[in-house]
Amino acid sequence: MASTGVKAEAESAAASAVPESTSPTPSITRPEAKTTKDNVNPLPEESTGIFGAPARPEQRPRGSISIIMAALSMASFLAALDVTIVTTALPSIAAELHASQAAYSWIGSAYLLSYSATVPIWAKTSDVFGRKIVLLTANIVFFVGNLVAGLANGTAMLIAGRTIQGAGGGGLVVLVTITIADLFSLRERGKYLGIVGMVWAVASAVGPSIGGALAQRTSWRWCFYLNLPCDGAAFLVLLFFLDVHNPRTNLWDGLGAIDWLGSLLIVGATLMLLLGLQFGDLTYPWESATVICLIVFSFIGFAVFFVVQWKWARYPLIPLRLFTREVVSVLGVTTAHGFAYIAASYFLPFYFQTVLGATPIQSAVWFLPLALVIAFLAVGTGITIQRTGRYLELIIAALVLEILGFGLFIDFPAYKSWPRIISFQIIAALGMGPNFQAPLIAIQSKVAGSDIAAATSLLSFVRNLSSGISVVIGGVIIQNMMRSHEAEFQQAGIPTSIINQLVSGGGSESSHLLDSLTDSQRSLVLSAETDSLSKIWIFYTCLLFLGLLSGLGIGRTNLSKEHVEHKTGLDAEEANRRAYSKKAVRHSTFDIRQEMDIANNRCPKVEYDGETKVRSETPMLGPPEDGNLSKFVNMVEAIEYHNLDRYQDVLGQLPVLQCYTHNVLAFALPENVARERIIQDLETAVETVKAKVPWLGGRVINEGKTKGNSGVYKVVAWPAPEKTIDVKDVSDQLPPYVELKRRKFPAPLCDPKLLAPCSCFPLPFVDSDEDPAYVVRVQASFIDGGVLIDFAAHHIMTDGIGLSQFSRLVAMAMGGEDFSDDLLHRANLDRRNLIPLLGPGEQLLDHSHNRRPTTIAPGAWWWKMISTARLRHNTKLTVATKSKFSRAADGRRVLGLPEEYMGDTVYNISTWLTLGELRDAPLSTIAAALRKRVDEHRSAYHVRSFATFVSREPDKSTITYVGAFDPETDVGSSSLLGTRAFDHFGPVLGTPDFVRRPVYPSPAPPPAAVPSILVLHPRNLDGDCDGVASLVDADLAMLNRDPRWSEYVEYIG
Repeated sequence: MASTGVKAEAESAAASAVPESTSPTPSITRPEAKTTKDNVNPLPEESTGIFGAPARPEQRPRGSISIIMAALSMASFLAALDVTIVTTALPSIAAELHASQAAYSWIGSAYLLSYSATVPIWAKTSDVFGRKIVLLTANIVFFVGNLVAGLANGTAMLIAGRTIQGAGGGGLVVLVTITIADLFSLRERGKYLGIVGMVWAVASAVGPSIGGALAQRTSWRWCFYLNLPCDGAAFLVLLFFLDVHNPRTNLWDGLGAIDWLGSLLIVGATLMLLLGLQFGDLTYPWESATVICLIVFSFIGFAVFFVVQWKWARYPLIPLRLFTREVVSVLGVTTAHGFAYIAASYFLPFYFQTVLGATPIQSAVWFLPLALVIAFLAVGTGITIQRTGRYLELIIAALVLEILGFGLFIDFPAYKSWPRIISFQIIAALGMGPNFQAPLIAIQSKVAGSDIAAATSLLSFVRNLSSGISVVIGGVIIQNMMRSHEAEFQQAGIPTSIINQLVSGGGSESSHLLDSLTDSQRSLVLSAETDSLSKIWIFYTCLLFLGLLSGLGIGRTNLSKEHVEHKTGLDAEEANRRAYSKKAVRHSTFDIRQEMDIANNRCPKVEYDGETKVRSETPMLGPPEDGNLSKFVNMVEAIEYHNLDRYQDVLGQLPVLQCYTHNVLAFALPENVARERIIQDLETAVETVKAKVPWLGGRVINEGKTKGNSGVYKVVAWPAPEKTIDVKDVSDQLPPYVELKRRKFPAPLCDPKLLAPCSCFPLPFVDSDEDPAYVVRVQASFIDGGVLIDFAAHHIMTDGIGLSQFSRLVAMAMGGEDFSDDLLHRANLDRRNLIPLLGPGEQLLDHSHNRRPTTIAPGAWWWKMISTARLRHNTKLTVATKSKFSRAADGRRVLGLPEEYMGDTVYNISTWLTLGELRDAPLSTIAAALRKRVDEHRSAYHVRSFATFVSREPDKSTITYVGAFDPETDVGSSSLLGTRAFDHFGPVLGTPDFVRRPVYPSPAPPPAAVPSILVLHPRNLDGDCDGVASLVDADLAMLNRDPRWSEYVEYIG
């Protein structure tokens, strides 16, 4: 059996000739779909959903990627360089500007304070205005800060410049990371984040050397002037080469969307905390009111900030939904790593200089084993993640090595031991290196694409805050440990003034104090300092162990190679807000508890003894006291929706419909969303739809079936299933999503045994399926890089068009759209008298004529091609052999029913021609035969007549849609061309790439697709339609010899 994709034109262009298009794609195209304003699914250029069109970095030239990465790396390098470049230049700066001791410390800390506090604001601003414009703005702010600092004529101006620098630097670092996430898939971005991580490590390592050299050889001002041309070059490259989504948000609208209260609170709380920690025991005592108030009010500020994010912020800086178990575990790892890394960066040089007597330059050289290994591992980690798709193992292994390394630091002696200095640092660096990038990949894999910026900024914020707190805690530990040796110092005869400096500063100034001491006194002080340092290494080792325990809570997530660029702007922000609203779907005018109780089968008792009875203690409702009659009518109608007898229609009484109709929607798996999140969102949406459209939550039963009487099919309330949706992992049975998409999802791969929660048709086509049967079933089947969602509905209750309405309602629920009262009215229409039956004086038709369908042109072409091929290769057939073309037709339009009506209105149209006529007649003649007697009045009468025919027949099991079907001569068509199925399923799934119906199984074993059935799928967002069919090998071999066939048809599997 082979699967083919058929391409033909719409009816308006193909009445008389074969389509002229030569594009070998498996789609049926409406030429006007992309060029007119009256399309079936008109969409503006930017309305492709939150994720938008796929960004394909593989289509960018390598040179372009290299240039962009060079600019991003340069921006990151400059921001990292400015953290450390002034450390060795501070003496020269202080001497020239006559800086006080307080100003001296502020020159260094002003950068870090504004750097840490502004990170979340930059990230959220980029969500509103777009990455590029905000990244360029951060470049400008950083440039201005450097210019002000370089031109500073006093400490106040220099500190102001450093503050502006820090604000820009914080934006550069976080936006570079976010932009890389926008440019590359989760699997690919590890490599590029590794490059940036290496650049960061190198900048941090060489910063002190560059600063000292510039201050000594030229002027300290070049520490800032040096950044100007480099930052300017990066700005120009990003301006002309960076191609990410630009929402073109209006300035005032965008500013109005920023959470200014939250921004003020988080900046204020961060600054108060860091200032309180910096002031403690340096500017003011720890027990002073200033320090206590700063720290206490910082915690109050953070608490109020999170309340604002929870209750009032329309577009929060840090959405509380981010704090899932796995994200909190990642943050735990980041906190431990942030504490440990800054401790190594700060206290290892402290050990080298104060205990081992190294100069600042020597200290920088001795620190290289750790710095260089971290730099190389940053790139190595990224490449490993790219090649293996694994990050969890790296995080855990790195934490184990980090614990080992810091544990070995405890054994540092009070003398030079080069094997220990080098080897211990290398072991610790092997642990620290991977945990710069791996946790970032981990947190991005745990959140939706729309939350990437917020999650990235949250991780950066936690890392920066941890670093600031870590240095203070380490200093306090050393200070307290030195105080514990105060009595020993006194007994050794060390002068009181030196003892006070040693215990108050933790020994930070001890290098010059030791010169005045005797050898025994010096040895005692060095021993005390070594002991104090060992205690901080014990503290950080224990903290890293807690980080390891936290890391065990991080689960694995598939890192997809497929990448869809996140769209920014207010539309995306609003869609994201609605999608995560706690009340995503609600009534527009009322809320009724009884409706939810019945839908969820909690309070009411349901019995069945010939009819459905819903018991409830809810009193009889009367008109409202406030006189709001419209509200009362809506409420009464909503309660009436639970009277399931109203959903018993005429055309749903055919036993042949005791089966399920299916639609499979194929989605690329969002690379940063866990499967559990998709399952949870889908389950919530399905339950929401069932609550609003109660009959969808019921089961189909048959009542009164006897010999010669097929009985009555009806839907009844039933306890909810144990699971809302079925979930499977079929990655071992199906190829990866990338391959499936490349092959255009051929019919043989759309196996209902794998993808469907229940069978399509019973084998044979009789009433043999489960009874009673749930009205709707949903299955999510995960493959590598994708998820295939099968929506199945019992054919007694709905048809293919109605099934598409069900999936659309699910899409609306996942996208956070409200269900209007009018929409709910249409979905819950009383079916009992929708199709008026013929009266006594009206004659039944023979039901052999045709109604004008939307698929005449492709159907006529299909029929002609297949019949011609069969006549050539099948010697049993003659030109006089009759061939039947059977089509399922939708009666909604001709009956005047709304599109949202979800009952059965399908009836069958059959047309007969001889194989000779089909071979010799022009396409226009075949199309004319298919159009015979198809005006709307006769079509409506046909539906009414067929419904009357069904209602009068006591044993409806003798009635089928198609009748006898000979696969050697007959062909068929099943079409969803007139419905819409490419809906946006919210920020998690986006829009499906494919819609497929599982193959129709033939009754003859082994189960296979029914040959010669052309399945026309819904038009996609471009207006194209995939027509997929299955053929026997003999038919396909003959068709491949016909040049017209290869011109319009593509073999897809």
